[in-house]
Amino acid sequence: MNGTPLYPLTFIIIAILAIAIIYLKFREKKISLTSFILWIFLWVMIVIIAIDPKFSEIFARIFGISRGLDAIFIMAIISLLYMCFKLFLKIEKLEQNINKLVRELAIKNEINLENEEDKD
Repeated sequence: MNGTPLYPLTFIIIAILAIAIIYLKFREKKISLTSFILWIFLWVMIVIIAIDPKFSEIFARIFGISRGLDAIFIMAIISLLYMCFKLFLKIEKLEQNINKLVRELAIKNEINLENEEDKD
């Protein structure tokens, strides 16, 4: 099969669907403006690189990396590590909130039990 490979078209279709979903989530106020902008930027970059793979070489040169594909992989790994770190921080915060709520409920239940005992 000669001509244009199928992967650019596939990436473009996936990116358009992802952008539509992100936009809907943003309109429903399920993601922040910062997250919206970052995700749109990511998917637009994927479309640009799918259309013209040599565009990734610009990033490679900026960061002193020899090949564009290497730059993409390094950026992807760094992005994934950042997202893992953000998730870790959110989980820690949720655990702290849960612990605080459990303590408050335990204290409230203890006070209620004492009040009931005093009535008897």
